[in-house]
Amino acid sequence: MFLSQVKVRVPTMSEATSTARNLNRRRLLLACAALVGAYATVAWAAGETGDPAARQIRAFCDSLVAVMKQARELGVRGRYEKLATPIRETFDLPAMTRIAVGSDWSSIASEQQTALIDSFTRMTIATYASRFDGYSGERFEVEPVSEARATGRIAARATWEKAQEYWGGS
Repeated sequence: MFLSQVKVRVPTMSEATSTARNLNRRRLLLACAALVGAYATVAWAAGETGDPAARQIRAFCDSLVAVMKQARELGVRGRYEKLATPIRETFDLPAMTRIAVGSDWSSIASEQQTALIDSFTRMTIATYASRFDGYSGERFEVEPVSEARATGRIAARATWEKAQEYWGGS
C-alpha cells in the first residue's frame, strides 16, 4: 500500500481541545482525590461523632462540587474565593510545599519559606478555581474511616466518580 492511499482523520481544533480538556480535568480530579487522601488533617470538635478526618474530606468534596455546580456564575475569581477556605482547612499546604521543594527546604531562610508556602497556597487555590469550571454529574465517595500514618498524619480516602453520560459511557 502506498502512503498516498492511507487516509488519516485529523481531529478538528475544537475536538482536540475538548479531548485535552476532558483528559486534564480527569487527571486533576484524580490527583485531587489522591492529595486529599494523603494530606488530610484532623479537626476534632466537641461532641462530634464519626471519623473527623473523613468528615473534613466530605466537607471539602461537598464544597468542591457546590463550586463546580455554580462555576459559570462564579467565574474564576468567585471560584477562587469560595475554594480558598476549604482548601486551606483541608490540605497541609506547608507540608506539601516542603515536599515540593525537596531537600533544599532546610537551607531556605524562614521568611522565604513563608513566602513559598503563601505562593504555593495561592497557586493551589488558583489551579482548583481554573480547572473545576463546570459540573457534569461528578461526585466524590469518601470512605467513612481514616487511617493513622507513621508520620503522625491522618489519611482519609476519597474517590471520584464520573458521570457516565459526560464521559460517553452508558
